[in-house]
Amino acid sequence: MNPLGRFNISSFAPAAVLVVGLALMLLNPGAWRMESLAISLQLASATQPTQTSNQVSFVNIDEASLAAAGAWPWPRTQIAQLVQTVATSEPETILLILPFEGPDAAAPQRAIEAWIATGAGRAGQGALSRAPDTDTVLLEVLGQSGAILALFPGEGTPPEALPQVVFDQDESAGFLNAFSFAANGPIAGAPITRAPLALKQDIFDRPTGAYLIVQSGEAALATVTALPLSRGADVPLRAASDGRPGMIAFFDPVGIRLVEGANGQVPTLSDGSILFRRDLSVPALSASDVLSGGGGDLIRGRTVVIGSTLPRVNEGGGTLAPGLSTAQAAALAAAQVAAGTSPARPFVYLWIELLAALVLGAVIISLARAKRHWIGFGLGVLSALGAFGASIYLLTQQGTLLDSTAAGLVLVLTASVGLAVGESGRQSTRQSLGHAVQGKLPFGVPARMNRNPRRLLDHAQSLKITALCCAIRAFEDLQDLYKDDPDGFTGIVQQFQELVGDHVRRLGGTVDRIGGGTILAFWNAPLDDPDHALTACDCALRLVDGLEHLNQMIEGQAYRTGKPFAPIHIGIGINTGRAIAGNVGSQERPAYSLIGETVNVAQKMQQGSNIYGPAIIVGEHTYQAVKNRFALLEIDKIEIPHRTYTVRVFALLGNPVTKASPRFRALEDAHEAIFDAYRTQNWSLAEALIAECRKLNGAIPSLYDLYERRIAYYRQFPPATDWDGAFSAPVL
Repeated sequence: MNPLGRFNISSFAPAAVLVVGLALMLLNPGAWRMESLAISLQLASATQPTQTSNQVSFVNIDEASLAAAGAWPWPRTQIAQLVQTVATSEPETILLILPFEGPDAAAPQRAIEAWIATGAGRAGQGALSRAPDTDTVLLEVLGQSGAILALFPGEGTPPEALPQVVFDQDESAGFLNAFSFAANGPIAGAPITRAPLALKQDIFDRPTGAYLIVQSGEAALATVTALPLSRGADVPLRAASDGRPGMIAFFDPVGIRLVEGANGQVPTLSDGSILFRRDLSVPALSASDVLSGGGGDLIRGRTVVIGSTLPRVNEGGGTLAPGLSTAQAAALAAAQVAAGTSPARPFVYLWIELLAALVLGAVIISLARAKRHWIGFGLGVLSALGAFGASIYLLTQQGTLLDSTAAGLVLVLTASVGLAVGESGRQSTRQSLGHAVQGKLPFGVPARMNRNPRRLLDHAQSLKITALCCAIRAFEDLQDLYKDDPDGFTGIVQQFQELVGDHVRRLGGTVDRIGGGTILAFWNAPLDDPDHALTACDCALRLVDGLEHLNQMIEGQAYRTGKPFAPIHIGIGINTGRAIAGNVGSQERPAYSLIGETVNVAQKMQQGSNIYGPAIIVGEHTYQAVKNRFALLEIDKIEIPHRTYTVRVFALLGNPVTKASPRFRALEDAHEAIFDAYRTQNWSLAEALIAECRKLNGAIPSLYDLYERRIAYYRQFPPATDWDGAFSAPVL
């Protein structure tokens, strides 16, 4: 047995997608799961009303501020003035998040260096050297106001006083120096030592996140947040502390679960990150308005983040969240932590998501294998919507985060691939079937099948149909006659097949099987034909008439080529009954065909036509359907193979005109009398009636010869007393 015999691409492809999706959910390569969690939280929180923080405000150095105070970079003294102005409104905490790249161009030392470079000598240097250093001015303002200077992630040697963040790989985090002299001189006691921005790095020293520790002077920890920086390896923290009371991080083997401070527990992801919700906003003030003395109500008693949304101001400072500047991200994170709306992420949720995706994915694959692709696709979409609804409920009611994005995306992709592969295979089968039935279906049906092929492909149908079997009599003798002219023989067979096929298809029939000198056709599938029995009988009579023209053509060809000629004679069997119509071929070789006893009986009657004599023989059900329209004579009662019942068969002799003629009515009456005597075993009367019937116009001598032989047989071997007239002797 072929081990690939049960291979099914319609189930393999979605199964591969499901396996890959589950692996991504579990292994989290390239922080893929962080992205899906962020999307899940944003989608779920977007359904809730947006609330404005009353604990955090954002002072933005925007275009209006640059127009009022000058182009960026501002002197350190200008930044100090902004911090000092904010401090006068009595905020709880000031967090300054601005890039300080290189020395201050407005510092006295820079002016001295520029003075010397011009060759002006040392005149005037004394006054400049006595001017306060701008960096020192900023540090003094930060110290007096209790403001916190957050460091940007980047390269550089961290000051010794700054806390270190230790990773599982035993590597320390790097910090960007706030000022040019920070790496070269002691800064003990400077405010910067109280609020570092710890950079999280991977094993290749690439930044992957930052931990922003916000404190208010010497008070206990006010807010803690961890912000994603970019995609990269997920390196969980082993320990993180600034060496003071108020911050305790709790860990498990896979990383941080929460950070606890004076204001309670802050749930985080396994790497300590906090994801942003979309239902919380931070009020923003223009720095120009603050410098003018405005915005006091949005500053007093709040945590105030000073930064900018402008790319040219933040150049070199990086970003801690997609679409947000570092300062914006810090403000949102601080507001979210202060409001206590940071969602928790129970570790068991991952396994719930994996199990749900696995079970539902298996159901979708089973549906795809059963060729129920659209049902599987609908289940995938409904599952994704259900996961989304569950994430909204859990977020709003329990404050926990369910990753609906990852599980929903895996299920939708699995279902989509199953649908795409299934529809592709179905379309391929449609095209194959179109080629297979070309020249067999009724005229006009192939075009309609291409537009709506479901009737042919999707479901087999049990229908009441009329089958017609037409064959060349003495086909083997015809082969022998043309044994030296194979081209001539095949040409005759082709002309015969074209004659039958054209007549059948023009009358709405379907040509089923073609084998040499035999053709099987049927009506009422796939096109509906309530008069299928009448149509089949009409087609049979037309075939008999058309055969005369075909014989004339063949005779003319034989005369012109000097080859032998023998006229073609055909036998036709017609039967009406139920049969199964549908695609009975393989996926690679589809075949629209008919199966059932009705077809077998039609073939049996066609074979019997050689014995009876008339070209067209019809079954009893066909007779009942057409007896008022066509000239029909009863000629026999036959046994059905492997069945206990018998059926009457009739010879179709003509159209309604023939049926109405006095000569046919006389012949019909004579046949009725013959069969009454025959079935009552009155052999002498039957023989006498046969002798009289031979004298009538339209008599069938070969049929009468057959019954005289049967009567002679029954005289020697009488049938049973309950005999129904069916002949069952070993010979005719």
